[in-house]
Amino acid sequence: MVNDDADDLSRPDRSHYVLDLMPDFVTIRDAVTGEAQNIQVVQIWVDPNYRDAHRDPALRRWLMRRAEKGIAALVRFNSKEALAVFAPPFDSAGQWREIASGVSAGRTHLFTEIAKALGGRASATIEPDGNGQV
Repeated sequence: MVNDDADDLSRPDRSHYVLDLMPDFVTIRDAVTGEAQNIQVVQIWVDPNYRDAHRDPALRRWLMRRAEKGIAALVRFNSKEALAVFAPPFDSAGQWREIASGVSAGRTHLFTEIAKALGGRASATIEPDGNGQV
């Protein structure tokens, strides 16, 4: 796994989800002001036969730690269907929010587009394993 504290996550064949190494972003628009804001997301590919796999308690704990760094989640069931998940740090009521309506999972953004949209804040660090391999 990458540089994260993800050791408590189950293997993909058991959890039915895979964390994508490539960060991405979603754009949210304020309903009152119309102001757009880009938010970095971690992409989680979920087996469409196990659509609730993203609710795994270990994954939710991991997502909470990402949210504390300003990173939300984009749960992808396939190349066109996605669900934006915002952990409690993103919500004034301190609740988990899952937003399916209005989520467009078109083509994946290029890393240059991600870096530009996030103002250079996109982060993806890969650390070598104990054998010096990445």
